[in-house]
Amino acid sequence: MLSTNHRAAREPEREALLEMILRESRQDVTPSGFREFLLRRDARLDLEYDISWANQFVVGHLLTVFPAAELEAEDRARHVDAPTAEGDA
Repeated sequence: MLSTNHRAAREPEREALLEMILRESRQDVTPSGFREFLLRRDARLDLEYDISWANQFVVGHLLTVFPAAELEAEDRARHVDAPTAEGDA
């Protein structure tokens, strides 16, 4: 599932993402404009893992732009929720 090496960043471009969240809340940016921002950002950063608490506020956009991410998240959840060899307590 995970390679030995991967490109990851913690809170990448946090200020820009938070600004877009605020702009969307004020209706200063359209949903399609927000998704275009995410696509350009993804291409520029070229990350395998974007680790940011702010992603929780844009998960709908992320799943629209990157539908395969939903499948990956479901797969990881299955592994986390899977019973261990010792069994569930």
